[in-house]
Amino acid sequence: MNMRKVFKERFINAQKRNLRYLRLLFNDHFVLFLLIAFGGLVLGYREIFKQAEFNWVWHSPVTPFLIAFFLTLVFQIGKLVTYFEPADRLFFLGTDYFIATDYLCYALWSSFCFSMLWQCLAIVSILPIIIKLGELSIIKLITLIAFYLIYKLVILLLEKEQLFQSSRLKMNHMYYLIVYYLIPFLLLGFILSLSSSFFLVLINFFTVVFLLIILMNFRNNHKVSINWKMAIEQAVKHKQLVYQFYATFAEIPQQVKTIKRRRYLDLFLKLITRNQKALYRLYVVRLARDRDILPLLVNILLVGAILILLIPRTTIFLTMGIGLIILYLVTFQLIPLFKDTENTLWTRIIPIDISQRERIFMSLVYRMNLLVSAILVSCNFKNGLHQSITFVIILIAGNLLLSKIYVPHQLQKIKKGYL
Repeated sequence: MNMRKVFKERFINAQKRNLRYLRLLFNDHFVLFLLIAFGGLVLGYREIFKQAEFNWVWHSPVTPFLIAFFLTLVFQIGKLVTYFEPADRLFFLGTDYFIATDYLCYALWSSFCFSMLWQCLAIVSILPIIIKLGELSIIKLITLIAFYLIYKLVILLLEKEQLFQSSRLKMNHMYYLIVYYLIPFLLLGFILSLSSSFFLVLINFFTVVFLLIILMNFRNNHKVSINWKMAIEQAVKHKQLVYQFYATFAEIPQQVKTIKRRRYLDLFLKLITRNQKALYRLYVVRLARDRDILPLLVNILLVGAILILLIPRTTIFLTMGIGLIILYLVTFQLIPLFKDTENTLWTRIIPIDISQRERIFMSLVYRMNLLVSAILVSCNFKNGLHQSITFVIILIAGNLLLSKIYVPHQLQKIKKGYL
């Protein structure tokens, strides 16, 4: 079996699928959000360079480690993508040697090329701040890029090594935190803060480590078998993460719905659902245990809060625009909760009229948007009381429009699908 041809076909099919979803993703909502988010980030970036209140940034010894923290977060983008399918356990039966020597090698280098684009983009985006700090020599820049890319390749090799039955690498939470976060954070911070006399030593050290890992990896290729359980779980998890990203702004039919009980929310759920109707409690519990909707809501809220904190005081209309878009995105993500609940047969046969179920769901959306509005307004208090009051009025008006016009319209479209 030609493993190069198999991987190439799967790679091409995956990119075609991504292009199809990207066309859905780049709709009016997403483009508008990108434009406003980009404008807010540019304005916040400019304020850091121009305002005197940020002068401490350029003289603080903590700044290099803040940059290292940002680069470490971006470093997590780009995992080993194998495109394995659940049927491969039987389809590739007896071909583990060719999987290890051919298929996984192509997967490794394609994953590295994609992740390298993100890593280079992160360095370019943060480069003006590094230059502003001073003492940026060519050797420091080369060392930073070399370490960033080489360490990323080492991580991908470790992920490849874990797919083998005889792998000596056992993944646990402590190992993950140390290898993926602590080591790159500390070393990136040292590279940005130390003088140039240390850099050649660092380059040589990580080059040796990199070569040793490569030698260990290829040495074991001929005598290992694939851990198909782990390999398939990793591939399926990656595919669902990609679908989850697309689902932020578009409806993805292939996305598998799963639930997860978050015990730390149990007490909070009891408080907010006390004296509420049973169906309202059902919606809240489903939202709290959904593995897709709740994380997306948290991510959207975090992005909105950060943008509002970065936007300068003079751009009140941009702040209002971001606030309204965040409310819309939160509402957009909550709509599938009603659809998923209606898809459950017993929900439709319980003695509660569909119009009453819609009213209960609309009340949930309204209260969720009030909570989001309160968080966004608290982030905007730095811009003064007058602007915050205006911001509150705009958010309340937007919440009413979404709850009274947009949500009923979407629920009617869902209801027609069941008739």
